Amino acid sequence: MKFYEDMKLPDLTGFRGEGVEAPRRSLPRPLDMKALASMESAAASLAEDDPGAYVAHLLFSRLGLRNIEILNARAHWISGGSIGIIDRPEEDFFPKGCEGWVPVAPDVLAEVLRFQPLCSDGFLIPGRHKSERHDAVYRRHSKWVGGWIKDRTKTSYELRRYAGSRLLDMGATIFEVRDFLRHRDVQTTQMWYAYRLQNRQLRTIGMLDLLPNREVNVAGPKTKR
Repeated sequence: MKFYEDMKLPDLTGFRGEGVEAPRRSLPRPLDMKALASMESAAASLAEDDPGAYVAHLLFSRLGLRNIEILNARAHWISGGSIGIIDRPEEDFFPKGCEGWVPVAPDVLAEVLRFQPLCSDGFLIPGRHKSERHDAVYRRHSKWVGGWIKDRTKTSYELRRYAGSRLLDMGATIFEVRDFLRHRDVQTTQMWYAYRLQNRQLRTIGMLDLLPNREVNVAGPKTKR
């Protein structure tokens, strides 16, 4: 005789039929703009004191790159004003999410390449070897940013998220932000950024706005004389 044969168990049929709701993620907390401005003011000193962390800062905040992408990024990845975050089997690099070409502002590109004499083997992050580059991206930059971005688990990653929100503020669409951050699905982008579009004022179409902004010959076609 088994010990549970005479036990009376409650009817669990209804319980088994219940669905499981995935926990809802809270909206990302906006960064403190005063702290962000102070951090940017201190970036020039960081460039002098720690070029590796400074270049990482540019790639996080202006290009929205991930840690692993910054660590592996090389100068030859840049072509036509964009950096290719794509499969590179010869370098044992395979990006998370989707492949893509991230546009780089000319002044940012010039600033990043200014430190090439301090780099080795064509990498963008200054350092004599991988350990130094890893330390610059994962530890030193994170510690520096933590002086302004507090109470966050991934301080450097917050700058990647901020880069996406900054693009939205500058008029980019949610699909453009998806491509910029190389999310595999636009739903991921919407989860983090769609709330920022809720209060955006819809533009109106005025009397002179029906056609694109271009010169229109209002006098009509010229007649031959």
